[in-house]
Amino acid sequence: MEEKIKIGLVETALHVEVLRNYALVFSSLNIEVHMVLKSSANNLMDSLPNQPNIYPYYLDKDADLIDTLNQCTIIIFTTFNQSIVPFLEIPVPKYAVIHAFHQHFAPWKNYDFYVRPLHSFWNLIRSSISKTPALGTMDGFIAGAPTVFEYLKEQPYFQKYRFYDFPFYVNESSTSRKILKNDTFKIVIPGSIHPANRDYQMVYSILKKLERSDRRVEVTLAGRPSGRRGKNIIKKMQALEIKHISISCFDNYLPAETYQQILRQADILLCPIPPTIISGFTIEKNSYSHVSGNINDFVNNGKPVILPVYYQLEPSLEPAVLRYENQAELKILMENLIAGSQSLPDTSNIFVPFGLPARKHHFRKELDRLLNT
Repeated sequence: MEEKIKIGLVETALHVEVLRNYALVFSSLNIEVHMVLKSSANNLMDSLPNQPNIYPYYLDKDADLIDTLNQCTIIIFTTFNQSIVPFLEIPVPKYAVIHAFHQHFAPWKNYDFYVRPLHSFWNLIRSSISKTPALGTMDGFIAGAPTVFEYLKEQPYFQKYRFYDFPFYVNESSTSRKILKNDTFKIVIPGSIHPANRDYQMVYSILKKLERSDRRVEVTLAGRPSGRRGKNIIKKMQALEIKHISISCFDNYLPAETYQQILRQADILLCPIPPTIISGFTIEKNSYSHVSGNINDFVNNGKPVILPVYYQLEPSLEPAVLRYENQAELKILMENLIAGSQSLPDTSNIFVPFGLPARKHHFRKELDRLLNT
């Protein structure tokens, strides 16, 4: 009888959506999943369907964690940082999900010399002191989206290391999306609030100039402000006084249940993701060397989304997306959506290729490749 596969999933930071969705897919394959996270992060993770194959553990509470992981077939770190060092001596094959490939695989080719040089230099020093594990400590690395995996194939280091394609976004919307006509149009901008993460200044400028409509507009920034600059964005948004537009913001992390409820009630998600983002001390190219968590937000909930033209997706997701090239185009698009002259994408059948059955098939195939190399 074939021995049952056991996977240890370890999340030492706050990428709980990756941890959760990997646990969901692997457990549905009748794989025993030992899911490890901080107890403080548990509140940020959406609840999992009842799965008999998932065993949760907490980094700060479970003393027998090392013994448990020793019994696993493989260990996957869903964040590759210095906090995984205590687990490196475990004699089990280890793999890491990389969220910023330039930073780890081509830092000097993509070093931030021009955008935020002093800030990035400080992060470089911090990284050297904290001693992120060497790449050689891992048996392979995981990309969280096919666009990233295809980008890696073009890089000179692709032949040197082993890379695997395990997309972290899964659609779980149980019913077809119903398009409701009502007096309020709800726009949600998901994710932590910082000017480097999304172009909030552009949104602010558009909201100030939106043509007045008979329909009320609710704009929700569904995320926690990151640092002083994030708090300044909230203050600026809340200071807007436009009678037909209401703006909601939050001061702290949102519990998973609250976050999901806000997303489900949205008519559309607005994700003004910049073409690049600074991660530590390198410039990362969004949708190529870095994946925005907003992709999970709209795929998981089966919601239509507004994205800039340069953010690349799998082609089968495109029918759910409305695109803009610049501020003027986004303003017109938003005005037309609010007025009803631009219809929302019908997402009823778009997300089937991203549901659990399809993900299970892909994960099984890729896991077999991993276990046999």
